[in-house]
Amino acid sequence: MARYPDMTEYVHGHCFRTMTNVGWLGRGTAFDTRPTSPQFRQALLELVARIRVNVTPGFRQCDLCGAGPGIEVPFEGGTIVLGNAELHFRGWRGFSFAAPDLIYHYVAEHGYRPPKPFMEDVLEMAPRYRVPKGASNFTRNYDDLSEYVNFTIDDNRTRVNIGWLGLGSTFDTGETSPEFRRALLELIDLRGVCTMRGWRQCEFCDGYEVAVPYATARHGRLLLGNQEVHVPGANGVIYAATNLVYHYVVAHGYRPPAQFVEAVLVAAAQPGWDDEAVGPLPW
Repeated sequence: MARYPDMTEYVHGHCFRTMTNVGWLGRGTAFDTRPTSPQFRQALLELVARIRVNVTPGFRQCDLCGAGPGIEVPFEGGTIVLGNAELHFRGWRGFSFAAPDLIYHYVAEHGYRPPKPFMEDVLEMAPRYRVPKGASNFTRNYDDLSEYVNFTIDDNRTRVNIGWLGLGSTFDTGETSPEFRRALLELIDLRGVCTMRGWRQCEFCDGYEVAVPYATARHGRLLLGNQEVHVPGANGVIYAATNLVYHYVVAHGYRPPAQFVEAVLVAAAQPGWDDEAVGPLPW
């Protein structure tokens, strides 16, 4: 695994702002081993479990003890597996932190003590993410393939939700093809509907502005969070997704249902479809 000194600039993976490294340890790394409190360890575990960024298909092992790849940790009556994601969050003291999810293992099993600003911000941030399952702090979240109700649309077509994720959501993770990701982004750019005045935020990223590089967009990047994309599928079904679905796929490893993936690939290959294929839609 990559190793970086604590409190240096983060350059390891995808992010939307300048971030600071914490906890990128490996064999031969020197680190502070003073005790940490049970309250800090619990708060860190909660954040690691609930904020998962730059998810990878495979798992890493601990370079310090060889555990893994993939390290199971008890959490809320079940287990989570560490080693395939990062923790990103914006703290209260001017830092935005980026850590491997294995940081919890380093703290709990190897006595690693992170820098003081990180520890203080973990303790302050964790309560914000203590959301009952199925509830949401910021946005409307819906189960995949449930009935679409976000806007009232005057037609009799079957319209179902895709990708309305947030804290408390349970969703499949895994690899998606470059062809699907490219097709999804094209549809989001060309077929955005139901535009809002405000912006839906990614609950996993603590309110980051979500923008993705896109050559034809203004300033070379496409802002996500204020529109939906409705995609016609087989048997008259229409899939309605927040345009943040692309961010969830790329940054959080979300794998949408197979029928949505197929619908996106078919729709992107037919860019001239009539608006009536998914309408009538509000704005």
